[in-house]
Amino acid sequence: MWDRRQGHFAIGTLNDGQTTNRTELAEDINSWSYLALEDPAYQAALHWDARALAVTAGRFAGVSYCPRDRTGVWFEGTAHLADALKLTGRPPDRKLAAGYLSDIRQAQRRGPNGDGYGIIAASRDGLSDCEGDQFFASLHTGTTAWYILAATGIDPFSLFALPRLSRPAPDRLAASWQAAMAASPRLPERAARSWPQSGKDRLIPLTAYPRWSDTL
Repeated sequence: MWDRRQGHFAIGTLNDGQTTNRTELAEDINSWSYLALEDPAYQAALHWDARALAVTAGRFAGVSYCPRDRTGVWFEGTAHLADALKLTGRPPDRKLAAGYLSDIRQAQRRGPNGDGYGIIAASRDGLSDCEGDQFFASLHTGTTAWYILAATGIDPFSLFALPRLSRPAPDRLAASWQAAMAASPRLPERAARSWPQSGKDRLIPLTAYPRWSDTL
């Protein structure tokens, strides 16, 4: 699935299960593959994302989901990419990741439909995935989770943490959690009430969580 000439991964095959799909291009196949493999030979995939999917939309900068719609920032993918860029350990990549995370924090605080806690999926409604679906400027659990992973320097596809260069000290993590609990003392109670009941999943309200950008 690695396209050495183009410097990015393919998303998979066509319906025949054999022919590589070279027409549909997406951000996450590159950042997720790098996070899973942790191989410097594939760092070019991250740079392809940062170059081919670059977006500046109003006050926000980041990446889109796919090349054919770069009219808005896809914040979940921008967080994927920030996490992977931090993993390379290269100063230019870490600087780019820091810029992405700064813009995501701005979206947390000032993005459309934001509540100051969760992260919206995209900078505008109707951002296309170039395959018939869309992203919206709505609070999104996945986007919020990926922002936290990137901000704290955690690779969710590895059994090991990111290199020490970007790994938070244990005492800092403990302090962050204590600050989170202080900001929302009823968090455990809310989480317990939101646990799946009677076979029906119930979502934990994003407002149950503190502003992670303020506590990390």
